[in-house]
Amino acid sequence: MLTPVNFSLLEIVERAQKGDSEAMMILLNQFEPILNKHAKKLPLDYEDARQEIILAFIELIKIWKLSVLSDNSNGTIIAYITKSMRNSYIRISKKVKLAFVELPLDIEFKQEHQKKHAISDSYDFYKEEIMTALSERELLVFRLHYLQDFPIEEIARMLNISRQAVNKTKNKAVDKLREFYGEGELS
Repeated sequence: MLTPVNFSLLEIVERAQKGDSEAMMILLNQFEPILNKHAKKLPLDYEDARQEIILAFIELIKIWKLSVLSDNSNGTIIAYITKSMRNSYIRISKKVKLAFVELPLDIEFKQEHQKKHAISDSYDFYKEEIMTALSERELLVFRLHYLQDFPIEEIARMLNISRQAVNKTKNKAVDKLREFYGEGELS
């Protein structure tokens, strides 16, 4: 029988990578407190959050190149997994936060905002290209500010980031779009 006492943590990880479900269950049980801690902090239903974190953990174990470890001790492996799961939590948290902001694509535009109106017309025409040119956050800020007329302060509150971060993201998106369209169309 496979137990943490009979095998080192490195051997258990190696077996889990080879498809040993018993080894994966041992790892899940051993790191359950860390997984639960991160799942509780996610802005999702606890069970959904727990599943997201568990999937991230399993993916981490499967793709982990053990050769990158300078030390194969249990302490090093635990520290690596703990830090990786924190990074996974942050990535999932950002993804969830962006998903909560729903943006309809068919928006009535205000005529008095001619510059924004021209941008929105271009957006509808080049939507596919724009979506690939901008990062998720840049696209979200662009759509909120230029297409839905949200003020910078409101976007900052919605995304729980500073106004400066919103402005920086907005300016970066506009710069990328200027490159895409050419300088004249966004002026």
